[in-house]
Amino acid sequence: MDIPPDTEQVIKNTVGILFATGADMTVSTLNMFILAMALFPNTQKKVQAELHSVVGRAQLPYTVAVYKETMRWHPLVPFGIAHTSSEDDVIDGYFIPKGTIVMGNTWFVAFSFIFYEVMTVPNRTILHNEDDFGPNPERFNPDWFLDPSQLVHDPAMSGSFGYGRRICPGHFMAENSLFIIIASILQMSKISCPKDTAGNKELMEYDFISSFFSFPKEFKCNITPRSKEVEKLIISAASALSQ
Repeated sequence: MDIPPDTEQVIKNTVGILFATGADMTVSTLNMFILAMALFPNTQKKVQAELHSVVGRAQLPYTVAVYKETMRWHPLVPFGIAHTSSEDDVIDGYFIPKGTIVMGNTWFVAFSFIFYEVMTVPNRTILHNEDDFGPNPERFNPDWFLDPSQLVHDPAMSGSFGYGRRICPGHFMAENSLFIIIASILQMSKISCPKDTAGNKELMEYDFISSFFSFPKEFKCNITPRSKEVEKLIISAASALSQ
């Protein structure tokens, strides 16, 4: 059996990408989530009220909606992963020859990407469509995913994890991990804006990295235990890990 000369390098690249995307995507999404909770405390309170009342993902629709909104609010991979056209194609009169490098451009998808389910279907946007999310789609609002009267696209299937055959193979694990972490953080902690030395709330300042991955730059916030019992549990767990 003939083995292509670049097989070893392809294997190395594939494993490296799996590690890098798995680590960066999860951590960056959690940074985005913490930033959103500090900026939108009413959303945080709704999740915490839901967590107190029930247990189980199926009974936590608002918590699931917060995860989805975190993914929609600011795409982590703005330009997606490169694809190559396998044959000549024509899209809306634009000729794309075989072998062309095509970028999914997830950022554009998140704001105004026009797509066709079939060529005769009218254009519509995906993640920041005003018909779906109202006149201010940049606002963090999980309620959009709970309104049955609105056709809201699941961001997990709209570019956040890639497209087609090259969609992230770990997206189910990432979704489950992020949901559990988000629920756990809000069950035990309160996230709020930073305070000055006098105890007054400071204006939240934040910005985003502009690169292959786009995630929040370092920002200040307060994360405090929601009860003395939680504080004891955290201290106990930290002590066990340090031994």
